[in-house]
Amino acid sequence: MPALRTSGLLFALPAQDLKNLIALLTFSTPYGPSRPTVSQLAHAMQVSETKVRARMRRLAQFLWQGRPLVIEIRRPSGLDAYALAPHVLARQEPSGGPAPEASTAPPAANSQPVNEEAASSLISVKDAIITHSRAKHARPREQVERAIHQQMGWPYPFPR
Repeated sequence: MPALRTSGLLFALPAQDLKNLIALLTFSTPYGPSRPTVSQLAHAMQVSETKVRARMRRLAQFLWQGRPLVIEIRRPSGLDAYALAPHVLARQEPSGGPAPEASTAPPAANSQPVNEEAASSLISVKDAIITHSRAKHARPREQVERAIHQQMGWPYPFPR
């Protein structure tokens, strides 16, 4: 992903925060970024949940292109989670101008933790991927069943 390499983020982010960002990125799937819980992150990072919260909050306070890198998701169940902000991995066409500078300024007043519903609307990358995948790759059931039967050497349709 050249955009991440050329954006300036890797140079602007302190080494420990970069390590924490990479730990969060390891939870991504082919279907998009996930929302690992504090417990999952603690296990992966081999630190306490308190340290995970502190590290992820620091990433949430770090502004890149004027927006936080990480979104804190507060859940009523107490299984709080963190997610990569949607703009971090979004594909953008080069504008020809210099890349915006990263900032370590304190978070804006509106960069509070979001609840699960708000995070779902912010992180619609998964929905976009699923829609695109269905439009491009989905085939009618009969066509798929016929192909499977042919590959398995079964008659199609099954005799009843």
